[in-house]
Amino acid sequence: MQRTIRSLSATCFRSPTNVCDVYDALRTNRPYRDAWPADKVLACIEERSGVEFDGKIAHAFAGMMREWEPRVARVTEDETIAA
Repeated sequence: MQRTIRSLSATCFRSPTNVCDVYDALRTNRPYRDAWPADKVLACIEERSGVEFDGKIAHAFAGMMREWEPRVARVTEDETIAA
């Protein structure tokens, strides 16, 4: 019983982290490829929903990012954020 609860608990924390990690990896420029646009990344996550990602978490994350991504501030190395 203890092992089941522990593995269930680990899965609850691992699933959102997995979705966030994939989102970040695909949205970031890499030496071997350019970053993907947000809509392409979210479509990829939703396509993999139920296969690679927990369905509820993937869809909730995609909905949240569609709402908040346009509001995220972009800061370059030459800029500072006012406190």
